[in-house]
Amino acid sequence: KKITDESGNVSWNLLLPDNLLKDADPDGPLAYDGNPEACAYPSYIWWQEYANYDKPKPDFIYQSRSDNGDETFTNPLVYGDFTNPDVIRAGNLYYMVSSSGSRFPGVTLLSSPDLVNWEYVSSPVLNIAGYDDLNGAVVSKLSYHQGVFYLVVNIPNAETLLLSTTNPEKEWVTTNFPEAMQNAGLFVDADGKFYLFHGVNSLHINVLNDNFQPIDNGVEIVNHPDSDLRINQMFKVNGYYYLFAVKHGDQPSLLAFRSENIAGPYEERSIFSDIPFKCGAMVET
Repeated sequence: KKITDESGNVSWNLLLPDNLLKDADPDGPLAYDGNPEACAYPSYIWWQEYANYDKPKPDFIYQSRSDNGDETFTNPLVYGDFTNPDVIRAGNLYYMVSSSGSRFPGVTLLSSPDLVNWEYVSSPVLNIAGYDDLNGAVVSKLSYHQGVFYLVVNIPNAETLLLSTTNPEKEWVTTNFPEAMQNAGLFVDADGKFYLFHGVNSLHINVLNDNFQPIDNGVEIVNHPDSDLRINQMFKVNGYYYLFAVKHGDQPSLLAFRSENIAGPYEERSIFSDIPFKCGAMVET
């Protein structure tokens, strides 16, 4: 409550240090150690309820007012640390997935009808066997194709998983890739062929078979040594394949790569380098 009143951000603040939430609650083990949604719940649902209460200070300014009620909005859209967001459109709804790093619940999925008003949907990795040993998720990337949602989950220092479902509120089916791949994501071409892009600095793409397993060693499509370059998204528009990638580090920048062939070669262009940018998504409205 004190953190929310003074900073407006409840997610990481409630979990760091680990015992803050647990020790502040008489039923602490249920609130943190025994509740795999301990990050997603207080980060969003609990905060939404608390934001409607009277605040101890009349000048409280951190209530979420993203929807101004006049077809305009104000950032931030969500007061909470939903890191590494990826956003897609499926039908009339938008879906945003975020990753909680080494903290539970690993992956949080939200939905919105307008990109402004977001609601909690699920924590997809909760149904994975051995979930307690996954140690969270660093980056997760969301896709949608012919009624099926696909979620690539990158587990830190462990493995890369592909989750799929026709109903994101229900159980997700898990497919294990044969080896861990850094910053991986799924791309579906116009012909229905599935690809997995992945890598840091040296960016690769692999063709997947019907069981979502790589059928070859993949092709290197971009090489940026010592740049901490990672692909955010991949699209195909008007016959061109587009990669949007971020150079991390002290001066983050967003780069775009374009090619008429999925295997390259790719031409490169800087989108911007003067705005701190580490992760984000573009979505068609």
